[in-house]
Amino acid sequence: MRSILSMRYSCGHLSEKGAGVDQSTATKPPAAGAGAPIAELGLLVAAAANVSAVVLFTLHDGANGGLPPSHGYLVVERSLFMVGMLLSAIAFCLLDDRGAGRANPLLRAGALGYLAASIVGVVGESIDLESSEIYSLFVTYVLAAFVSQTVIGLGLRAARLVAPWVAWTTVAWNVACPVVLRLASPDDLYFPVLHLLMPLLIGVHMLLRRDVDAQTSS
Repeated sequence: MRSILSMRYSCGHLSEKGAGVDQSTATKPPAAGAGAPIAELGLLVAAAANVSAVVLFTLHDGANGGLPPSHGYLVVERSLFMVGMLLSAIAFCLLDDRGAGRANPLLRAGALGYLAASIVGVVGESIDLESSEIYSLFVTYVLAAFVSQTVIGLGLRAARLVAPWVAWTTVAWNVACPVVLRLASPDDLYFPVLHLLMPLLIGVHMLLRRDVDAQTSS
């Protein structure tokens, strides 16, 4: 029995040495951003949906009160905004798992807050399609989205998932926008495109950063 145990130990020991396995690295958790870039792609798809909605809105001069050519056109336009809201919120929730295993309460709180804000925005858009007066619901979405993305920017900086300038740009944008909107457009604070520019910046930056990290590691 003793000889069998010693043979098993020796075989296991030799196989590890022969394969050159470093146990300290074999058990190491994957680096932040490893695996499929689902969160980054989610942010980019959300931005694409948002841009498409803005194009449709611009084509019928919606900023000056122009009406869409049909109800179906309106449904597609507003649905694209809703897709952008939800996809970006889900992508930020996926980023909550990043950060090399470190707990990040700021990123988690911001992601959950933005998800809640996006749900409010989607509900508002859905009701608005029935021509109901629900402007206060949109104001709730606007303020909650700006605050949540500010927290997300701080969380991304704390987790070091993005370059400092990206994190601080996200914070500055979401702090400045409500102030500028209140001064420039006090009667209408709802411009959903403003909430999807920073997710686009973050998504593009993280995809480019993955490529640089992959080239460096290889």
